[in-house]
Amino acid sequence: MSGNIRVSATESVLTLEGPISERTTFLASGRKSYLGLLFKLIDLPIRPNFYDFQYKVTHKFNNKLTLTSIGLGGIDNFSFAPTKEASAENIYVLRSSPYINQWNYTVGFNLSQQIEDGYINFIISRNRYENGIDKYEDQNRIESQRTSAINSYEIENKFRWNINKFINDWKLSGGLSIQNVSYFGDVFLKTGPETSLSFKSDINFWKYGAFLQASKNLFNENILVSAGVRTDMNSFTDHGKNPLKTLSPRLSLAYHINKQIDLTGSIGTYFKIPTYTALGYQDRNQRFINKQMDYTQSTHYVIGTQYLPKTSLRFTLEGFYKKYKHYPVSERF
Repeated sequence: MSGNIRVSATESVLTLEGPISERTTFLASGRKSYLGLLFKLIDLPIRPNFYDFQYKVTHKFNNKLTLTSIGLGGIDNFSFAPTKEASAENIYVLRSSPYINQWNYTVGFNLSQQIEDGYINFIISRNRYENGIDKYEDQNRIESQRTSAINSYEIENKFRWNINKFINDWKLSGGLSIQNVSYFGDVFLKTGPETSLSFKSDINFWKYGAFLQASKNLFNENILVSAGVRTDMNSFTDHGKNPLKTLSPRLSLAYHINKQIDLTGSIGTYFKIPTYTALGYQDRNQRFINKQMDYTQSTHYVIGTQYLPKTSLRFTLEGFYKKYKHYPVSERF
């Protein structure tokens, strides 16, 4: 069993690790900030404060079957307080910045099974993100001077399965993923002296995905070729059930000039579902008017090089170009 404690002017951290049993080990840590106290001492109006936590537990059933659990969590509180000196800068900060109260966590379990010339992973996980934002015309927090109020949460429950096999110098990978998504949003935004935008929404739907990938060193192992394809679907948007709409191929090459220097290049298409805030938006008639939105598409072109002077040291240099399509842009703001 071992541990570490670190205390500074801005935060303190505690870390512990060691065995739980003969086949089980753990690592856990927690951190707390003192930024709010520090900013108070130097007479700044902002009061940031955060905590975060993480753990990892590993249990080996035998030499071929391992269960790992990982968890992450965080709490963020961002508030304000009057300062001793009412400078123009401090007054501007108090009137222009929102109060923020957020917390989130992710926890998951990965069961890894070694098989002949490969391994299989079964993964289940859950993550939640809760967000509260309040903004006023000044620091008095009077309801009539409110300019925004957002209370929302996002929850994702996920299952993922993937297999990796090595066959005749080929590395083959494939997998499936299923997610259940919940989103709740209660939103108010003041858009003008006499106008505002508000809606309250609650949605629940499913997301699906699948991928295949293969890689191998060719031409006397001078070129590493990796190619794959992925598709993503969902049960909410109008075109979400069509796997061809998000079919995304990827290809990468690495030319081994020698044992230390590689030239690399890749091209790939990626799709991302619109934000839950956008999908959950409802008009005055309680209709989800953004169900026709397409996945955001981006195509990446990358070229670069890497240099490995020794096994423990690597230098890389890359340049890339991205092209976006179906990127949502507000017509109102």
